[in-house]
Amino acid sequence: MSDESLLITAYQFIQIGETQTAERLLTGLIRREPRSEAAWLLLAACKHLPEEKEKCLEFVVEINPENGPALLALGEVLAGQDADALILSAFEDWQASEAQAAAAAALAPADEPEETREMIPDPAAEEKPPVPGKRLRTIWLWLAILVLAASQVLSWMRIQELEQALVAAQVRVQSLQSILTEYIVQIELLQGLLP
Repeated sequence: MSDESLLITAYQFIQIGETQTAERLLTGLIRREPRSEAAWLLLAACKHLPEEKEKCLEFVVEINPENGPALLALGEVLAGQDADALILSAFEDWQASEAQAAAAAALAPADEPEETREMIPDPAAEEKPPVPGKRLRTIWLWLAILVLAASQVLSWMRIQELEQALVAAQVRVQSLQSILTEYIVQIELLQGLLP
């Protein structure tokens, strides 16, 4: 079984809740390919303890510091939130990018003359600026923490609004109770006047 089909099989096992089976497949793959970003990502989805998820996601970020979804998932795990949906979404994004790369490779002409290959610039051979891995990772983590903090603040504000509405409703209920009590007293007085 190829690595990609093994990853897809593990993903399918995770989808149906068979995380132990998926974990066995993924640990076997990681032994052969310890820098498999996708395998570590899926392994994080198999883990139940936040510390284990965190460790797997840290390996993903170490392999690819620009993996934004993995950084966001790591931020959620560090904030004590459930990150499984985000982790699986990150794998789906990885899978789509791999499919695009395979399609592009399949469309590339295979039998180009040597002279033509020399004329086409190789983007991999061009000098690239250094990747600010740690800085980018820190920025993603802060962004994830800010997003989580903002959602917590919004939730707190909504709770405050609901509490204020509840207090207002309680005041109205008490007002209606006092009006009702007055009507009952008046009805009793009127009943006493009737023969």
